[in-house]
Amino acid sequence: MPRSHILVVEDIRQEKDALCALLKGWGYGVTGVGNGISALEKLKGRDYDLVITDLKMPELNGLELLRKIDEDRMGVPVIIISGYGTVESAVDAMKLGAFDFVLKPFAPKAMKSIAAKALHSRISFSPPRANSDPLEPSIITRNPQMLDLLDLAKTVANSKASVLIQGESGTGKELFARFIHDQSSRRDKTFVAVNCAALPEGLLESELFGH
Repeated sequence: MPRSHILVVEDIRQEKDALCALLKGWGYGVTGVGNGISALEKLKGRDYDLVITDLKMPELNGLELLRKIDEDRMGVPVIIISGYGTVESAVDAMKLGAFDFVLKPFAPKAMKSIAAKALHSRISFSPPRANSDPLEPSIITRNPQMLDLLDLAKTVANSKASVLIQGESGTGKELFARFIHDQSSRRDKTFVAVNCAALPEGLLESELFGH
């Protein structure tokens, strides 16, 4: 099995070299660059399994890099690290699809765990389906209760309200979320499923209900 390759983006050379050395020591392939512009060039040249980027950098900061990765639909998980972290910047990062927001200085053991989780529990990235038909059902059923739920989902899809879907693990919550997305006027936009377990402690409410 090929080893995972990680792109490290850090403008402070000593910190970049130290993080690259850590990741290499854990068996990962690593490429280090000093700014967001160089990172985008690297990302266009090859596929990476994970990006770890500093927040504050000249020219293109971590959030701007994250936004570009999302806009270009690269589908690579991103961990943002910062020595100047605030609740606002962390929430912004998670809303843009960051896998995690890590404050400096971090313990090597913590980074090892977060990187492994990012590599094994990637954000499910689904670009808009070409020529998708909103009337084409993505859930097929004859169960009366399920049909009622699908009718409700179609009604909800026409509103701009936030929707909270509750249910036990494995009951199809994400499938219903995708169904609502496909039935809505936003069907031509990207659907991003976020691993809530990756959200920093205390930020789940902000992610769900705003800050």
